[in-house]
Amino acid sequence: MVWVEPSNLDNMGNVPGQCMGRNRNRLSTYLTPAEKTILKSSLEFIKDDLHDLGVIVFVRFFETEPKLKRLFPKIVRVNENNELELEMDGEMLRKHGHNVMHTLGAAIENMEESDFMNTVIRAIGSTHVRRKVKGKMLYHLWPSLDYGLRDMLQERYTREVAAAWKKLFHYTINQMRRGMKANKVRKE
Repeated sequence: MVWVEPSNLDNMGNVPGQCMGRNRNRLSTYLTPAEKTILKSSLEFIKDDLHDLGVIVFVRFFETEPKLKRLFPKIVRVNENNELELEMDGEMLRKHGHNVMHTLGAAIENMEESDFMNTVIRAIGSTHVRRKVKGKMLYHLWPSLDYGLRDMLQERYTREVAAAWKKLFHYTINQMRRGMKANKVRKE
């Protein structure tokens, strides 16, 4: 795939960042044609670096959201005084970052098969309930993802690209929250 400048898409009459007004539970109809093209094009550009992007995102996340470190006991260590240590398990950090970024990549690559992807993303959300993650906490990851994408895409990271990724992020988080809510209902 060739990189498509987002400014070229505006001539198609699409307004990046606005929903098509159709089914918000299907990624393919939640995104505008311009946003789909932007996401596919930018993913193609960074696809080989998703692993590195995941590390950048989560290192930044732990720097900017220190209170949420406790939700990652396999990544961030706590000492005998129940204080967070600066040392992180690098392998677990890389694995988690890899999983998150490849889930977003898979959502882009399979946006026409939203039912399948939604099932996967909701299942991921339900696993977060066991880890004591609250739905609203998930949104705290966006600034770190934004930072990582900006670092990877550099001058290609325009407002339109950022808006398309943010929309994908919010769609994914909303599906995760649905999985979290379903898990809570099953437990009651």
